[in-house]
Amino acid sequence: MVSIWPALVLTGILPFGGDGEARPFPVEARGNIRFELDAARFSSTADFPMEIYLSIPQSTLAVSPDSAGRAKLRLETRFEDADSDLLGRVVEERWVPLESLGEEDATLLPRLLVTLRPKAPEGTRQIAVRVIDLAGRKRGLFDRARRSKPSGEARGRFVGDPLRCRFSDIVFVWDIDRDLEADDLPLRHRLRPNPLRYYGLYHTTLLFYVEDYGGPEPLVYQIRSLSGEAVVASGIDSCRDASGGGIRHLRGEDISALPAGAYRLDILGSKGENCGTAGEFQILWDSESWNKDQRALLEEAYVLLGAGEYDRVQEMSQGEIEEYMRNLWSRHDPDRSTGRNELRDVYLERLEYANRFFGTSFRKGMLTDRGRVYIRYGPPDEITKQLNPQDEEAIARVLPDELSSEREDVMRRPARRRARDDRAYEIWKYQVRGQPLFPDLESPVQRTGLEFIFVDELGYGDMRLVHTNLAGPF
Repeated sequence: MVSIWPALVLTGILPFGGDGEARPFPVEARGNIRFELDAARFSSTADFPMEIYLSIPQSTLAVSPDSAGRAKLRLETRFEDADSDLLGRVVEERWVPLESLGEEDATLLPRLLVTLRPKAPEGTRQIAVRVIDLAGRKRGLFDRARRSKPSGEARGRFVGDPLRCRFSDIVFVWDIDRDLEADDLPLRHRLRPNPLRYYGLYHTTLLFYVEDYGGPEPLVYQIRSLSGEAVVASGIDSCRDASGGGIRHLRGEDISALPAGAYRLDILGSKGENCGTAGEFQILWDSESWNKDQRALLEEAYVLLGAGEYDRVQEMSQGEIEEYMRNLWSRHDPDRSTGRNELRDVYLERLEYANRFFGTSFRKGMLTDRGRVYIRYGPPDEITKQLNPQDEEAIARVLPDELSSEREDVMRRPARRRARDDRAYEIWKYQVRGQPLFPDLESPVQRTGLEFIFVDELGYGDMRLVHTNLAGPF
């Protein structure tokens, strides 16, 4: 398979701070550039005992006016011990080529693969990386005034010490660079790593690489589903590359029969199943799961689910979210004999309406309170609008009991009270329970006659929900 991720080997490096708790690799960056960060450790006697892998969405990078077809990045790396204390840091600026896209590339959004091979300080257990697009510009007014550059930051930590059990960390691989001759570079340097660790729709073979610094025993591995800890595949690899003082294994496993979800690959050591190395990966079968970051995938769950169920989904991995949402829509398909889900068609119609009529300069319509209510319950039976209420029409006078109540089932957000309260508001009423997309997910004790009250608290058109008689959290 021809890789869509051009490999670049970068060396060099300076400073920055690193916020947030480090999570096990791979980790998604926060900020304007939401890249994926992965890393692997190898023997201390190797030429490069550590590699860092970045997968950067190409669409987030700007082409530099100084060099057509290239972006200019600053890559800042921070090395920390297990207590997050700084051990060292490095920085490098590099020009990187961006691919020219044709229609044939539209299915999978292109990503830029960057491999760093720094000399990490001894005792490194955590890595923080910041990517800054030196040719880009942030869109905000204050950002433009400060000439801020788009950036993203990610912080990951290593789990365990596989070298104690004779293994390196696992490198999840996309493919091999066929353009590089085998005699020019060692096998590891010809790999195109897969920092996202996604397999499935666009890659039905789990390809992984691991180095064995022990005896000549064959490599034994297992693949487990994290949802039930069941072993779904296992194998033995006796085909070894022993060049360079260690045994190198590059193995592929067909995963085309496995459902979407989160999985763990275990490499079993000779000292028992608890002594080896392991890494988690995702199987995804929907194109949206590949082309969206986790935040974007969670938007659909946010508008469809109540607070309690959404909190549970938030803790899921990318593959688990895909499987959960697929089962949700399949379970509520009104007619499985057709080739479409009519209920999802209704959802998409409501979604389009919400984005068109309820959006603001800061949020998509689907993510506003009115948008969420409209998508979940459909158009209200009655709407009362007051854009410039005066005297007896003021919200505090129309519904003083509800807005002054502190009961959790009545008051969702504290409302400010003024002597002259002229904030715009809307009251939505449903005669029964509306037209919920998923009635079985609604509270069984919900009374009929739903009511939602929205107030433009800041005065720029974003109506916030301040009261509802909905049973349970919204």
